[in-house]
Order: sequence, then structure tokens, then C-alpha cells
Amino acid sequence: MAVLHDTLPFRVWMDPRLSRLPGILPMDPEDWLRVDEAYAGQMAERERLIAGQPGAVIGAMPGSGPALAELAATVEARLPGLGFGREAGGWRCPDGRFVADGGAVLERLGRLVQEDLCVMEAGPDGHHVLTAAVLCF
Repeated sequence: MAVLHDTLPFRVWMDPRLSRLPGILPMDPEDWLRVDEAYAGQMAERERLIAGQPGAVIGAMPGSGPALAELAATVEARLPGLGFGREAGGWRCPDGRFVADGGAVLERLGRLVQEDLCVMEAGPDGHHVLTAAVLCF
């Protein structure tokens, strides 16, 4: 199964606002999660990585629990519009897999969506720091 996309849904290099590094913009909250032609292949690879090397692809700092709960609620609110079905005890994914509720938040979210999820929180000095992530790609 292919894990690469046939095309990109956006062309950041064509946007003049991104001509200077680091070349990032906030994403539209309604468009930050996708299910595309690479979903099944990417999810198979994510499942392999999460099952075989969880410490290499999932991490969370102590105290990140409230932010992870907010992330889970935000992601799960978007799932029905992306072709996921809510069933007793979990979610039926567009590729037919079932992901159960409960367990470690980042592991569950990493098994649901193809996007890497990184949580940035304000640190004690006011600068944002990475406090949690499921980062497979």
C-alpha cells in the first residue's frame, strides 16, 4: 500500500505570504484533518510504528493531560464529517479498522488520523514548547 500522496491539497510555495522562512500559516480549523487516497497506506504504517516502536513515535511530558484531553475532543468532533462512524466503544475508520475508546490519548488519536499531532504549550518563560506528540511522518 502506498503511503505517499498522489497530489498535495495545497501549494505553499505558491503563496507569497510563505516566501520567507519558516513558511507557515495557521490552518483553517475546518480543514486541518483529512482523509485522502493515502489514508489506508499511511494508517497501516502508523499502526506498525505505534505497535512496534511506541516510544519512538509517541511522547508526552508530565502535565500535558489537559491539553491532550482538549486535542482528543477537538479531533473526535471532526471525525464524523471525515467518514468515521461512531460505534459502541469506539470509532469505525474509513478503511474499516475499529479503534476503541480509552487507553493512551496519543496512541488512540494516532490510530485514527493520518496527520501527526503535536501539542505546543506556553512554557514558564512564555515561549511555546512541545509537550506531547504522536509523530510518525
